Formats: sequence, structure tokens, C-alpha cells
Amino acid sequence: TYNQSTASTAEYYGLASSIAAPIAGLTAPTGGLIGNSILVDTKNIVGFVAEPASIRNYATTAQHYLSSDENFYLLPSLASGNVLTSERVTTYDAVGAPTNTVATYTRVVRDYGLDDQNVLPRTSVPSGINPMPISDALLATQLGNQYFLGAGTVTDFVVTTPMRKHAIYNNYSYVAAAGNIPVTYSATLVTDPVSGLPIGDIPVGGAMGDATAAGAYWNYEGLLNDDVNASVIYYNREEGQDTPATGDFSPPIATITVRPEFPREVNILSVVKTLGTAESVLGSANAQQMLVAGGFDNGFVQLAFFGGTTDYNLAGARYFNVTTPANGWLATTPTFTTGTTANGVPLTGFMATRSAVGAGNVGETIPHFYQKAY
Repeated sequence: TYNQSTASTAEYYGLASSIAAPIAGLTAPTGGLIGNSILVDTKNIVGFVAEPASIRNYATTAQHYLSSDENFYLLPSLASGNVLTSERVTTYDAVGAPTNTVATYTRVVRDYGLDDQNVLPRTSVPSGINPMPISDALLATQLGNQYFLGAGTVTDFVVTTPMRKHAIYNNYSYVAAAGNIPVTYSATLVTDPVSGLPIGDIPVGGAMGDATAAGAYWNYEGLLNDDVNASVIYYNREEGQDTPATGDFSPPIATITVRPEFPREVNILSVVKTLGTAESVLGSANAQQMLVAGGFDNGFVQLAFFGGTTDYNLAGARYFNVTTPANGWLATTPTFTTGTTANGVPLTGFMATRSAVGAGNVGETIPHFYQKAY
């Protein structure tokens, strides 16, 4: 018999050829897997079809883990593939054939899942050490979509940040140890304004707030970077445009700069004409509302994930330590066949809208459009 937990202990990321022996019955993936999600609103009797992104060349080796395995239930993941490159279509020739730029990354030196406080009381649950290629494939500097408002008509934007669980812009950055002493480790804890739970630096092998903990740790960056956030411009059908103020959001934005946060793996931004309205498409209790001005009942919303003091760059200092590469989360800087740009945030999602028609409802979903830096 095959003991998954025992056999997986040495190579639980599915990266070594030795994994093939215990699971010889599985062949390498061949691609072509697609799917969709159907969200049914039983109250308003309307359905929404979401089309998830499909990614090619994620892995060339088989991975198999049981969801009931208490040690490896987070695998496989978006960070456990063995392919270290991301191909970007940058130009097209006269007949439409693409030319690809290849970005090459290394695996990270520590799996965030091993220290993730969200899986407590269980610890050391691996989630993968190859998050960069998928992150690169999903990078976007801008995201946008249409919105529709009016009598009986509501709109929600679904913005997912699927790489948050792998430490890609999730409020934590890796800091290596200097000898056996964590670099500038602080025992200070802060309180999450939403959950009320204590949050702060995460030392490896120790609890938050333990100033005596040794080893590398995760530095809490949330209060500095304000998590993943975006500047906003919205337009009506007559080419008019406006930008929201801090008071145009619920919950309100406490910072001077109007940049709504996207602090979850799945975020809902409801576009509304009246703050505090109970109406939304998906009915999420965690939805953030954004008020639009009069005369903007229908139009487009554009979210920009760059600029200001936020450095969204996979090849930047947050992940690669130029001064001391050995202290970086990526031991080697990424390489690019053309250019050196890896700006943006890994994002995907869609817009969902519902409108009352007669005695029933009509629902529709539209994938977001994206702009990339390359």
C-alpha cells in the first residue's frame, strides 16, 4: 500500500522525479482542462455563469494528494507546479503569429504555508514553493469592466487575488535570519480592524509576539502597504468621468489617498447609487460598496494597481534582495528574454449584474478586461 503522508514528507511539492515511483499509475498532465462555475440565486431565481481562467504549462509531472490528508490538504496548489517559466505574448507578426517573451523564476526559499497563521491550530501545512510563474501569468496593472445601475438593477465586481495564500501581496514579506537572530524582529502586535484579531510579524517556529524566536520570519507589511489596493476612475456612456472620495465607500476608507483595498482571496466591490443599501448581486456580507455620482447610472469602472508608494513588482525588492541575495525570498533574480518588467498584481475575476424584468430577473456575468505592463 502507498502511505501518502510518509512518502510525501521528503518531496511534498511534487517536484522530484522520485515522486513518480509511489504514484507510477499516474501519467504526466496533458493539458486541456477547463471548467465553469454556476452561481444560483434562489431568492431572485436567477443564475450566473463564471468562466475561470485556464492556464497552460503549469506542470509536467503528476501530483496527487488527498483532501483528507491532514498534512498535505493544501496541495496541489497554484504554487506546486514544476514549470519555472511564464510565457508572455508581446508582439504579433503580419499573419497574427505571436512572439513570446519568457520570464524565468526560481523557487522561493520558504513556503508561506508552513507559517500561515490562518491554518492554526494546525501548523506547517505546505502550500507550494513555486508561486512566481502563475503569478506572472496573472499579472495585471489595470482591471476594468462595465456596470449597470437603476431601478431593480445592481452590479458587483468580483476581484480575486488567488496568490495571496502564497505570500504574493498578502501583507507579509519574507525576512531572512542573520545567524540565529531574526532581522529587526519586533514583538509588537497590532489588531486587525476588521476581525479584531491580533496580527503582526510571524517568526518561524514561534508565535506572533515572541521576541525570542529564532530563524527567518515574515514581516507584517499591512500597515505600510495597506494591502492590495487600487486607484479608481469611473466613466459614464457620454465619456464623462469621475473619481470617488474617501466618503464614497462603505466601509469608509480611512487613508488620505482613495485606494480601496482588496484584502481577501475573493473580493466583492458593489457599485451603488446609495451607500448602505442592502441590495447586491451576490449577497456577500464582506462586500465593499462604492458610490457613483449622479449621472453615472451606467458605464465603466477602471481599477489601477500601480503607482504611488506601492511597489507591485515580482522582480522587485520585496521578493529579491539585490544587496544580499541570500536573504531574499527568491535567491536569484528573475530573468526575461526581453525587458525586465514584472509589474502588477496577480488578478482575475468578473462582473455580475442583475436586473428586474417583469415578474422575473435577468442575470449576466462579463469577464474583466486587463492591461499588463508588458
